[in-house]
Amino acid sequence: MSKSGSYNVNNFSTTSEGEIRRLNAQIDLFWEKEFAFYRKSGLVDGMNILDCGCGPGYLSEMLLGLLPKSKVTAVEMDSYLVKVASERLSGYIGEKRCSVIENSILKLDLPDNRFDFAVTRLVVEHVPDPLQACRELFRVLKPDGIVMVIDNDFEMHVRTYPPIPEQNDLYDAYCRARADEGGNPKIGRELPMILKKSGFSSIDLEILCAHSTILGDGPFLKSEGPGIPTQLVETGYFSGESYKKLIFRWHEMLKNNDHVIVRQLYAATGRKVTKVDIAAVSSAGDKKDDSNAEKNTGISSDPDNQSKHSDNDKIASLIDLIKSHVAKLLDRSTPEAISTDVALIDLGVDSEMSVDLQLSLSDALNLGKKLPSTLVFDYPSILSIARFIQKILESQEMAENVSDMLPAQQDTSVNKKESGIESLSDEEIEKKLLDKLDSYDREK
Repeated sequence: MSKSGSYNVNNFSTTSEGEIRRLNAQIDLFWEKEFAFYRKSGLVDGMNILDCGCGPGYLSEMLLGLLPKSKVTAVEMDSYLVKVASERLSGYIGEKRCSVIENSILKLDLPDNRFDFAVTRLVVEHVPDPLQACRELFRVLKPDGIVMVIDNDFEMHVRTYPPIPEQNDLYDAYCRARADEGGNPKIGRELPMILKKSGFSSIDLEILCAHSTILGDGPFLKSEGPGIPTQLVETGYFSGESYKKLIFRWHEMLKNNDHVIVRQLYAATGRKVTKVDIAAVSSAGDKKDDSNAEKNTGISSDPDNQSKHSDNDKIASLIDLIKSHVAKLLDRSTPEAISTDVALIDLGVDSEMSVDLQLSLSDALNLGKKLPSTLVFDYPSILSIARFIQKILESQEMAENVSDMLPAQQDTSVNKKESGIESLSDEEIEKKLLDKLDSYDREK
């Protein structure tokens, strides 16, 4: 496995000049939809932009042309491409709107909290540590900064109608070659998960699709070409016989009047929300929900009201407990930074984790019986779970108080009979108690 990754402009295709033309054509192929997604995700003129893995500098040039008040820092680790990008962007460099830096995405020689918007295009699939690459992007973005990661997933790369069976063999060969060099050409599907692990929030994913019926054949032919298959044949990953069949089938496909060429890119975006920001959101959510709790439960907000303080203390303790269990599931070191009113599924709690949370809370609270298996679905946020558990605890406390008021020698079965609950199960009794509490809440 290569420490630098699976891309080298000098041997990736047949010639470095041909490879640069191919790289530029790949931007043209998707540009209209791609730039629209940048805009939708928050890119505006005047931002300080990082183009990480800028290649020959074509993307930086496009951004500088369309955003006249913005500045771009173009980062590239290949010295030949740094030279090409510097020449292409020389005018903008002279205007002090652009700088080109020779650097690796895995260890950026850039200060923290510098950029408003960072884009890395067809880069992460080639690096040996995509998570580290995205963590570096997180580091250099300002608070509330936006990241855009665009990459391939070769399960759905270029496809055609009529279909070309040999394309599957070509893509298998390509994926093996890149994997041996430290890359992952199927990383597109993993991008949202990688961004989440890197610390980003407000994550979104779109699939950008280019179709020959709309664009014509030319942009596809320019962005693909024979260079990569030839290189794979020369390195032994793809057989010469398969390559010949592929060329024949490709030409036959193009002769078909109803032929189609389609290609997809995976575009993932996220926002840098600092721990302080998350805590503030959580605090604001708690205050908002406390006011709702006042309306829904009838608990007075009078600071001199001791019962209010007691109830708030109970809720706060339950919230802290649930946060600690959620933090453990999500492998987070700061439970206090987890928002209380955001759905747990949006925080990353999946179905398996939901079961683990239900079981661990049941054990920790020593409730006597487990919380419902649908806990996270019925009560999606930490705050709603805390309120649900508080009602259970109150019902148990109420039952204990009723028991304590009975005479020591009195037959409790008589009292059960007189109260009409002799034939009810524990679950039914608990439901009645919860209904009674709800009724009390409404009356208040």
